[in-house]
Amino acid sequence: MPPLSPDTVRRIEDAAAALIASGNLNPTNEQVRQHLGGGSLSHISPVMRA
Repeated sequence: MPPLSPDTVRRIEDAAAALIASGNLNPTNEQVRQHLGGGSLSHISPVMRA
């Protein structure tokens, strides 16, 4: 799989940060995907692990 674009990585990080700011201190990949309104777990998962 080619590397993710910086914009995609930023959107995933921003979604995780928003969930953390709302009190969810350990957001899951699925919660991030729902916050984004969709997306591939194969894109979200590596960003969340980093």
